[in-house]
Amino acid sequence: MQNFDKYVFNTQETILYRFPTHTNELVMDRSDAITSEVFMVVLEPGEAPPLHVHHDTEQVFYVLEGKGELYVGEERQQRFPVGVGDVGHDLPLALVAEKPVHRPET
Repeated sequence: MQNFDKYVFNTQETILYRFPTHTNELVMDRSDAITSEVFMVVLEPGEAPPLHVHHDTEQVFYVLEGKGELYVGEERQQRFPVGVGDVGHDLPLALVAEKPVHRPET
């Protein structure tokens, strides 16, 4: 069993990364695990990370708000609608946001 310095991660204590295609809020870095990382991805309408693959881990996502489409395969051969409560995975993938989500000011 591997020992880590941290075992509990708070989703209110994230590291923000803004990319041209989306925003990531890193919750748990890969250095804090064996083959995992946890982040919250914020996609505004029309935003989508590029089609990509994680060769060292499987990516799993859970939709908290809004809806969109998941594209799977090198040529985006398959398309699946996704919405609140959906969990998905596959490689390679791209996720595109469709609907804006109202977020209260904090």
